[in-house]
Amino acid sequence: MSLLRPGELVPRSALGQADQLERKPVGLPVESPLPDGTAPGSRVDVWVALPDGRNGFGRPQLLLEAAEISQLTRSSSALGGLEAEQLHVLVPARQLPVLLHAISNEARISVVLNPGRAL
Repeated sequence: MSLLRPGELVPRSALGQADQLERKPVGLPVESPLPDGTAPGSRVDVWVALPDGRNGFGRPQLLLEAAEISQLTRSSSALGGLEAEQLHVLVPARQLPVLLHAISNEARISVVLNPGRAL
């Protein structure tokens, strides 16, 4: 670890943008496989359908558009048959309460790759 001393310059690329500083990573379970090539830095749309109280779900609504993937973890079962994905997306602080409400109320969360949208 190096320290910055008085009078030393810091490259602009080493500084975080305000947008990056106010986003928090949130883990989302992914039931359907994501397309090949999906990786950290890719953008996804996050859709949420809340339970409707009748053993079903309401109409999906777009919650996050072009959310950046910060981490993608793939794991398989001991027998190698079942593969699960855990996706971490960067969520703006103002949208955290709605997403956390959906997760804690067992909403159905769908993630759709959004390759044409880079912010």
